[in-house]
Amino acid sequence: LPATVTIDQPAVLTASAAGDDVTCYNAANGTITVSSPTGGSGEFEFRINGGTWQEGLVFSNLAPDTYTIDIRDKNNPLCIVTLPETVTIDQPAVLSASAAGDDVTCFNAANGKITVSSPTGGSGEYEFRINGGTWQEGLVFSNLAPDTYTIDIRDKNTPACIVTLPGTVTIDQPAVLSASAAGDDVTCYNAANGKITVSSPTGGSGEYEFRINGGT
Repeated sequence: LPATVTIDQPAVLTASAAGDDVTCYNAANGTITVSSPTGGSGEFEFRINGGTWQEGLVFSNLAPDTYTIDIRDKNNPLCIVTLPETVTIDQPAVLSASAAGDDVTCFNAANGKITVSSPTGGSGEYEFRINGGTWQEGLVFSNLAPDTYTIDIRDKNTPACIVTLPGTVTIDQPAVLSASAAGDDVTCYNAANGKITVSSPTGGSGEYEFRINGGT
């Protein structure tokens, strides 16, 4: 035959892909976005890690992992290319901190405190609360009554990322102050040789001072 026949081919399928990491340890809110697909018939479908094909460019609600991305020609479903680069969805370190308490100094007082130290993980900015109360950035909770407290830490930049610290902190109180007292009368009218003797003081720190009638 005097003419030749040329068999052409479409351009190779290709695209770019980038990931957004999860915002909290063990979360599943990462995303992969495919961009600039080219080649083939011009209509595309995508999948990650051998999953379901989709036309949309965004894969959402992803857990931390390394993902392979495939692109195929929508009009030629057997024409599939795996993109040369994988996309890794990372996660921040788990939120953690230490906490210690200082007991109240007197029975039924409310001057205890809890100090949080060495917070780590997440974005690096933190807020704290005790017993489900108000969040604060400060590390110290003051004016606490005797009780057992749970401490939560959250990522200030991802408020839904909350971890309850393991264990609790107990603010104790000393035993109530108590003692006995007995008097010896004066021995003569208008004398001043009476006395009061305090005995068996208990409670508090174990060291005591006494006064009578509001004196010294």
